[in-house]
Amino acid sequence: MISIICIIAKNRAIGFKNKLLYDIPDDMKHFKDITTGHVVIMGENTFHSMSDLALPSRVNIVLTKDKNFIAENCLIAHSLKQKKSSSA
Repeated sequence: MISIICIIAKNRAIGFKNKLLYDIPDDMKHFKDITTGHVVIMGENTFHSMSDLALPSRVNIVLTKDKNFIAENCLIAHSLKQKKSSSA
């Protein structure tokens, strides 16, 4: 099963200038509770917005087009299809 966790503004934005639109502590706690111990797939920009640090206690997969991209404590995928086959 795949779940998507995202906060969306009325104009359908999910971020601005590589930051979240809102700082809601209860939402961040919910995200942590839901994702801890599971796989988290994020894009390269999201990874960079987290100071290039993997989320602890999770399998972090960074989705990027950059074939030379390296991220410590993360798996790298260049397509969702690749991610699906590597986690099966």
